[in-house]
Amino acid sequence: MRAGDFLVVTRLDRLARSTIRAECQLEGIEKAKACGVVFGRKRRLSEQAVRELKWKRKAGVKIADLMAEFGLSKTSTYRYLASDLENAA
Repeated sequence: MRAGDFLVVTRLDRLARSTIRAECQLEGIEKAKACGVVFGRKRRLSEQAVRELKWKRKAGVKIADLMAEFGLSKTSTYRYLASDLENAA
């Protein structure tokens, strides 16, 4: 819509439905997080594997070799190297 355009609503419930649905969804997500529910995909590497990855990188192993060994993409490899999953970094 642009300035000066008119919105004609023939049924008021249609206008508010998506807003109400979004609010309910956010409330549900907040409740789930408060109960300890973790959202998103499971991590591919364990904390021990992340420590090993970081140790090998500090030892000078190339990113391409780490990618092949751990089965990660370049982006994931760098993400794990920058992560605070453990304090051995």
